[in-house]
Amino acid sequence: MPPALDNTQNSVFQLDPKEFVPQLEPATNCIEEWGLLKSDYLSIDNDDCVKWIKSLAALREEKLRQNRELLRERQKHKAVLKICLEDLKNGKGKTFCHRIVKVSGSMTLAEFADKVIKPAMGWAKDYHAYTFINRADGTVFGPKEGKKYSDYGQLCLRGEHHLEAEKYTLGHVFTNGKVELGFNYDLNNFWRHRITVERILPIGEPNAKAELVFGFGACPPEDMNHPIKWQECYDALMEVPTNPLIQHLIHCSENYKELPEHLTGIRWTYDPHHFNLDEARDRVDKAFGFKPKPIPLWQQRHERMMQSVLRPEPLPVNSIFMMLDSMRFANEYAWEEERKEKQAADAFEKRMFEAGCLPDYLLHRHSTKDRQHGKEALARGYDSEEEHTCQSCDRHDEGLMRCGKCKSAWYCNRTCQKKDWKAHKKHCASLAQEYARIH
Repeated sequence: MPPALDNTQNSVFQLDPKEFVPQLEPATNCIEEWGLLKSDYLSIDNDDCVKWIKSLAALREEKLRQNRELLRERQKHKAVLKICLEDLKNGKGKTFCHRIVKVSGSMTLAEFADKVIKPAMGWAKDYHAYTFINRADGTVFGPKEGKKYSDYGQLCLRGEHHLEAEKYTLGHVFTNGKVELGFNYDLNNFWRHRITVERILPIGEPNAKAELVFGFGACPPEDMNHPIKWQECYDALMEVPTNPLIQHLIHCSENYKELPEHLTGIRWTYDPHHFNLDEARDRVDKAFGFKPKPIPLWQQRHERMMQSVLRPEPLPVNSIFMMLDSMRFANEYAWEEERKEKQAADAFEKRMFEAGCLPDYLLHRHSTKDRQHGKEALARGYDSEEEHTCQSCDRHDEGLMRCGKCKSAWYCNRTCQKKDWKAHKKHCASLAQEYARIH
């Protein structure tokens, strides 16, 4: 019987880097980091493998420095590029979140990432690391000072080594109109972007170094693609656009923490299909150090007048939310909408709890035993199955009324509420604080 085969002899790292041919990754149907399959670079376990990758990188670097005259010619051109987020698809299974930019071929990849892609898409500044991948041969580019990012340690799972993005320009990569460039943002959550060439402009195009031409779709919130994929959150928002839990997590994310209601007191709801071209252009101009366009005097006066009408005097945001909630609860249709929102929020919170990614301030609702009575009352207020059960006489009915302070206890009438008040008043205040914090 012949001896078992030694798998290490068939490893790609046994090949001469000069003879290595990049391979398509079956999962993405693209050439990924250094042209290796995912199973190859996940099996890197010794210094010899790392040396092999660095040798391959040196060969790619030498190739990039060839034909300097042709490179200078490409750097004189401007190109219209499309940046498409690959990890988000609509109900028809098509990607929709994209940006179209006009950039110079002399722009470095580091500038392109920090001053064009991130502000144009809506990602936070200097928050996560990134890598570029040349889809032609798998060459990986990354930031020189990548260690300042918390997720830089994940590079070992993304190709182990990279060329410095500060040294190479778009002219080095886009050698023709058919080349594609991959951009991976956040090495933990791993948001994948595809960059393609729409058009190469003739030399002498009189425009700025970078310009945002068009866009569609809102940028996803930071840190919400692992372990639950953002696609799952998007699908939940398509069913209930005002899902309280998802909206709350979006409002707390790094790239959406400065919200309009902090200034005007008016609620703001995340819409995955919304895109404001003027705001995105302002972010790009700010990244390049340009001053924002001055707001006309008539527009400043109009905004001050509208703010004075909407809010005559400063009020805490929570007070405004309570006022708006009271107005919403005044009609029967709003009651049904609120019930759907709470049901959707509970379902998604359960999903996050099972995935182990529920925020710490919500974990006590699932783990603290000494607040069992409060948890049961909270469940009666949020769960659709017990939402219409009188807390005093246990009668089930759709026409019940709930406590106006904590919004968690349901009663048939005022008489039932008075009977249960002695037991309920011990927890009413804490439940009211919990309700205000979640909403």
